[in-house]
Amino acid sequence: MKTEFPEIEALNSEEKLLMMEALWNSLSANPENIPVHEWQIAELERREEEFLKNPQPCLTWEEAKERILRGNG
Repeated sequence: MKTEFPEIEALNSEEKLLMMEALWNSLSANPENIPVHEWQIAELERREEEFLKNPQPCLTWEEAKERILRGNG
């Protein structure tokens, strides 16, 4: 796959993962600077409205992770 950053192709998988982690950490340090599209906001509002109309019990992240790891996800 061609990329705008050919230097990335020279990295091995471990280096690419480290770069992804560094990028994520950099972006998440200032979430207010991450653009959010109107369609994303509309989808979140739609999902919230659907949940409020028909609330279902939710799992905590710990419960969901445990189910996934057990293969019951």
